[in-house]
Amino acid sequence: WGTRPNNLSMLLVPFVLLLCLCLSPAFKPTFEIPQNLHKILKIAPPTDGSPYELPALDFAYDALEPYIDVATVKVHHLGHHAAYTRKVNEILQKWRETADVDKDLLHYPIGTILQRHMELPRQFMTELLDHGGGFVNHAFYWACLSPPGDKHASRTPTGEVAALINQRFVSFEKMKKEFNNTALKLFGSGYVWLVQIPPSGSLQIMDFPNQIFPVSYNFKPILTLDVWEHAYYLKHQNKRAGYVADWWNLVDWNKVEMLLSVWNEENTDRDEL
Repeated sequence: WGTRPNNLSMLLVPFVLLLCLCLSPAFKPTFEIPQNLHKILKIAPPTDGSPYELPALDFAYDALEPYIDVATVKVHHLGHHAAYTRKVNEILQKWRETADVDKDLLHYPIGTILQRHMELPRQFMTELLDHGGGFVNHAFYWACLSPPGDKHASRTPTGEVAALINQRFVSFEKMKKEFNNTALKLFGSGYVWLVQIPPSGSLQIMDFPNQIFPVSYNFKPILTLDVWEHAYYLKHQNKRAGYVADWWNLVDWNKVEMLLSVWNEENTDRDEL
């Protein structure tokens, strides 16, 4: 295969990951997703059974300037995120209308559906992991950001997050360096995540290709960076390093701290399912 993945190897990546997800007992859920997480991400399922809506942003489209331009935010949210929202609704509706398939998981939020992917009907599994992941991952990405002029934001880790970062990485600066290196080395499209590993609670930086949601691998995400080119190409073009550097000016560690607290506010870990 050489030192650089060729086109065939890149095409095989999602299928290999899916095979691992389906066959390995390590990916059986070991914790429950807190209900408050779906609310914070604005992806809680509608109570009347209607389709998911595109989660609204907490800021105006031009509010992330000068670090992420208004055109990028608009196309990212109204174009890409909206497309994942439409597609996941189409797949869920098709699942509802298909006879002779198990529909028990349809009553759960999309995050739980992704977590319990091994219980999905095979004909919908790949599409739900792709488009459901895109719907959730984008919501997570937006939820970690705030405008540069937000007086309530914190641009450095606080509280328990700061303590866990220092415990795992020695310092915030060393954590940022590792995070940046991971983002720049990620081949193709995907996300870089800061996750908590149960049951130890320690932090780890991980990258996942395409739209894989870390909960499917039994990790608890608290921060993510979207490194698909649509997240930065209009402003930064092929300069991913510049985008990553600018993104740090928008990360709101108060929001990251809140996401961590949501994971830990309930005893979500469980030994058996």
